[in-house]
Amino acid sequence: RGVDGRVRSIDIGDWVTKGTVLAVVRQKDYTDQREQARAQLARAQADYDHAKLSFDRTSNLYSSQSATKPEYDAAKAQNESASAALSNAKALLDESQTALDDSSLRAPFDGWIIKRSVDVGALVGPSVSGFTIADTRSVRAVFGVPDNAMARVKVGQRQSIMTDVFPDAFSGHVTAVSPA
Repeated sequence: RGVDGRVRSIDIGDWVTKGTVLAVVRQKDYTDQREQARAQLARAQADYDHAKLSFDRTSNLYSSQSATKPEYDAAKAQNESASAALSNAKALLDESQTALDDSSLRAPFDGWIIKRSVDVGALVGPSVSGFTIADTRSVRAVFGVPDNAMARVKVGQRQSIMTDVFPDAFSGHVTAVSPA
């Protein structure tokens, strides 16, 4: 929300938490596909229930020699086919839900928005970077050390860093020493 309390687009300088929706593509096609997959799953479940019931009846009749082997085989094949169709319908529903979930661009971690490359109504492709987020919990500082002080700098050593912008020092440790 902006300072006036109204909803606004996420922009440079905003703090976002992991999972925050940054952008959404048109979802109507994906919700329609998911609803079709749900309907197919319901039909496959009904067909499976019917085939299972028929197989159970035929199996009982076959065990008491009241049904023939071809009737038993047909009921078994129908049950297995319905079971496969049910598994396929579940997979289609999962796939359609994944596509719907992927239509929302979410923040992968907590951080600051430092670049925004998309606007409302923009046409974007898969190679477009929508936002750049900075994770400031772990920052790398690169700095030069005079030759006469190099002997006192060791990998793993604790190091305080001060900047002109922030009055307090940052604490860290030396992760690498380059000869150049």
